[in-house]
Amino acid sequence: MEQKIITFRCPKELVDRVDVLADALNMTRSALVVDMIRIFCRQVRNRKGRVVPGYTAGSLRKCAPLPEWLVECRPQLQKRTARPGDAADSSDASE
Repeated sequence: MEQKIITFRCPKELVDRVDVLADALNMTRSALVVDMIRIFCRQVRNRKGRVVPGYTAGSLRKCAPLPEWLVECRPQLQKRTARPGDAADSSDASE
């Protein structure tokens, strides 16, 4: 299989976690990242192209607490979903 070198930016804390996992599995960082991408692609293919599994309102009521990766993203998700006029939007607050 032909390979190509790529580069991307990644938070240092995440790289540290990947390195610890790679060491524990006796793998290189590159091999681990390639395996993680393969697994992710397989999961998306099995979900018929959906990155997030399908859900219903009822299943959300029964679900477990948020996974660690989503809890870490929550502040960023709230910023992206805030719309003008929402309570979280302070752009038109008077002083």
